[in-house]
Amino acid sequence: MKQRKCLFTNALTLLAASALLTTSCIDNEKNYFDSDKVKDLYESGFPVQNIDPNMDWKTTQNISAVVAVNEDYGVNYKIRIYDANPLIEGSNAKLLTEGYANQDLKLTTSFDCPASTSMVYVARTDEKNRTVVQPILVDANGINVNFGAKTASTRSGETDPVRAAYTMSAPYSDSQIESMLAQATEIQQGWNLGAFKSWNTGMYGNYDVFDTPNDQRRYFKITSDCTDILYATGDATMTILINSKVTLTSTPELSGAVEIIVLPGGELDFNNVQFTLSNTSNIVIMPQAPVNGGTLKITNASNGVKNYNGGKTTLNSLWIDCSGGTFYNANDLVIQNLNINNDGTALVNNGNAYIGKSMVNSTIVNLCNLTVNEFNGSLIMANNCAATFTHYNKDCAWSKNLQLGANSMLTIKETATFNQKKVTGPTTDGAIIIINNLIGVAQIESKNLVYYEINNDSAITNPSERDFMKNLNISGQGEAPITIPAGECTGNGYGQVEEGQPLPSESIEYTYAYEDNFPSVGDYDFNDVVMDVKTTYNRLTTNNNIQS
Repeated sequence: MKQRKCLFTNALTLLAASALLTTSCIDNEKNYFDSDKVKDLYESGFPVQNIDPNMDWKTTQNISAVVAVNEDYGVNYKIRIYDANPLIEGSNAKLLTEGYANQDLKLTTSFDCPASTSMVYVARTDEKNRTVVQPILVDANGINVNFGAKTASTRSGETDPVRAAYTMSAPYSDSQIESMLAQATEIQQGWNLGAFKSWNTGMYGNYDVFDTPNDQRRYFKITSDCTDILYATGDATMTILINSKVTLTSTPELSGAVEIIVLPGGELDFNNVQFTLSNTSNIVIMPQAPVNGGTLKITNASNGVKNYNGGKTTLNSLWIDCSGGTFYNANDLVIQNLNINNDGTALVNNGNAYIGKSMVNSTIVNLCNLTVNEFNGSLIMANNCAATFTHYNKDCAWSKNLQLGANSMLTIKETATFNQKKVTGPTTDGAIIIINNLIGVAQIESKNLVYYEINNDSAITNPSERDFMKNLNISGQGEAPITIPAGECTGNGYGQVEEGQPLPSESIEYTYAYEDNFPSVGDYDFNDVVMDVKTTYNRLTTNNNIQS
């Protein structure tokens, strides 16, 4: 027993001595990490060489965001910010952050996203799940987004500057027409309407109208059906009232300042020829009067004198040269080819107009109901009107403007291309553009309350083009916050669906990868620790505070 006790004691003594020795070798105040040695080790063994010393190894960025909604009072709008367009069918858009906004509450927050993110998609959804999305470019200042208008709707008493500037009444009243007919001279076959008595006393000597100086107006009328009766040379100023059917089988020569007035009892037919109005010459088509023609060419844009259609006019081509001219439609107009080759001249439609194709320099001002198969050029729309195009800007013209009034609607049934387009909408009530297939986008600038309902938006998803879609209000189908009643000038109108489509709810996933073989350099494969992380949270609807 004594021997065993001695051995135990010796073991304890040895253990104590060992502990003392170990303790005496450690200096707790000394840093044993040799930074120079580690630097040399990494420079000699690191798999990647010649790294820029200013290299930023960050793969994420933090973005500040302020989102305001100036729409219906009492509605709390859900705000969600995505990395892709969530309105695309089958979208893989991932949620970056979310919150709430209303007339009294802004969403003010910040969020992380991949460093490569150059655009985010801010969605605002109402209580019936109807959504509007704005694509927003990301910059160093973060994003600042506004939905809706800061001013109240003016639907009940609004002014319409486009309608005020372009509306035109019939140039002549019934009494004025009767007065002109009473003093007009019936045209005889073979007459030169610009002649004077002295030119042919046998033909013109008995008609005082041929004593009228060039700077005073002559009045002629046609009250019996005739063919190829219009002919004038010289510089006379005249009005020709057509109160029967006039047929033109060849291009008439009409010089001077000629005004053609087609009366309700008259008809003008020049189906297979070109009818040219030059200098200050113009045409007035009174209500119910039919005109059927090949090409109506108005050179010099009638020198600012307006051309007016109050009847039913069908043309193969309307061609207007020079600036400052107006062709005004107040009733029914059909034109297969519209060629206005100067931006200062416009076709104004305040009735029902159909156009097969408009050329790139054409400007159309629409006050009522417009249909175009292939639209090129500039478009100005008044309040409470509609236009329907099959193709928009098929010729890919650049720098053409599109202006929409309050509660106006443009429907593009097939393809649309926007090249350096400036789209200006109303500041209240809103306007909507419905596009079936957006095939091209380049530098579109959209201002005010214009909503875009895009059924096939391949151009938005194309990375080379999507940056030009900034600050657009893109809505789901039937989800734009606008109501346009059906009517003569608005067609079937536009109304919101009762329930919108749900948006993606999956949050973005971040992968954290670590290389850790310290003190060895490692093999740079970043697979020693890998974590996939998603963050979800709930905000209070009253103040956007995150609930614990």
